[in-house]
Order: sequence, then structure tokens, then C-alpha cells
Amino acid sequence: MTYALISGDGPCPTVLVHGGVGSRPGLWLHSGGVALLSRMIEISRAPKRYANGTACHLAPALLVAAWGVAWIGFQVLQHVGAHTLFQTLALAESVIALLLRRRKPVGSLLGILIAYFAFQLDPLLLPPLLIALLTMATVTERRPALLATAATAIAVVALPLTGRGPIDLAGYLLPRLLAVAAAAAIGLWAQTHTPRETP
Repeated sequence: MTYALISGDGPCPTVLVHGGVGSRPGLWLHSGGVALLSRMIEISRAPKRYANGTACHLAPALLVAAWGVAWIGFQVLQHVGAHTLFQTLALAESVIALLLRRRKPVGSLLGILIAYFAFQLDPLLLPPLLIALLTMATVTERRPALLATAATAIAVVALPLTGRGPIDLAGYLLPRLLAVAAAAAIGLWAQTHTPRETP
């Protein structure tokens, strides 16, 4: 003899199927079982995705901080360049901007561009500038990304006119312009080839 008991209200009632001799008592079938199981698997994977996303977000900022500390230390040992306080402020501003780049990509890039002109420390600020541009090209629409690329290229070209950078096309300007173009191109490629997460 086989009977079924239905319990629970709402869109997903629970059904208890009990068979006679030789059957398994207590076999639970849930009308939303497949969806519930998928949701449980998704929740179990969420911490890992969150950890991976956090690591990818923090890694560039930490690398920039490490590079900046090493570069400032080298400048102190050589007794050259701007005052250490200005270099430290520029580094701190760029690291903070990179930490906020996902939430405010335009503000992050703009802040680093302002520091790039204000402090005129190309070796220190060019890496975070490229990272901020790459992020903006990844998370924003195509037109803002192209405008940001043009603004970054203009900043790189205009810096030698201030007297703090060499006016050398092959050795200075060309490699930096290629780096700007590469950062924008990688960001735009990532935007079109990265699958969107569904809520």
C-alpha cells in the first residue's frame, strides 16, 4: 500500500511518499528541490568567489604600494627627486584611488591624473594611472572609456612640456603611449568577453 502526505503551505509544499513492504519509508520529495539544491550550491560557492574577487581587487593596489615604497626608498638613498613627503602623499593618493576604482572608476582615474600633473612623478604614478584606465575601460561604456584613454594619452604627452620629463619620442613618449593604448584595449576586451553575473 502506498500513500502520500502533503504538508506545508506556500508555493513549494512538501510531499511525503511512503510505500508498503519493501519500499523506503521517509522518502521526501520537494517540488522545489532542484531549485533549492542549486541555490545551496551557489551559496556554498559564494565565499570562494568573494575571496577571489577581493584578492583580484586588492592585488594591483598592493603591488603599486610595494613598488612605490621601493622607488621612494631608492630616491632617498640617491638623494634625488622631489621631497619624500610629496612622494609619499602621491603614493598614498594613488593607492587609495585604486582601492576605490571599482566603485568610482571615473573619480579614481581623475584623482590619479590630477596627482600625475601636480606631483609630476611619472615613474611612481604611471603604473596606477594605467591600472585605473584599464579598470575604467572594463566597467564603463565604450565612449567614456575612449574619452578616458584620450585624456590619459594627453596627460602623458603633456608632462614633458612641464620640464619634468624628457622630450624623447622613441625612448619616452612612444612606450608610454603604447602602454596607455594597451591598457585601454585590454579593458575593452575584458568588458566584451567577461560573462555578467546574474543576481
